[in-house]
Amino acid sequence: MKVAVFLPICGRAASSETLMGAAQHAERLGFALQFMAPRYPDRLGQIERFGQEVLPALH
Repeated sequence: MKVAVFLPICGRAASSETLMGAAQHAERLGFALQFMAPRYPDRLGQIERFGQEVLPALH
């Protein structure tokens, strides 16, 4: 059984590099990753940047 880790991808979240590091570390520990994007569509730019910069580095 995997425990899920929720990582905020918008708002006061840290830089893409910080989020990428946290997500990679959680994956190495065996956690399932789930990402939260509150206040869509207001944060669409941040969500798109996350998808372009962070998600590709996780696989």
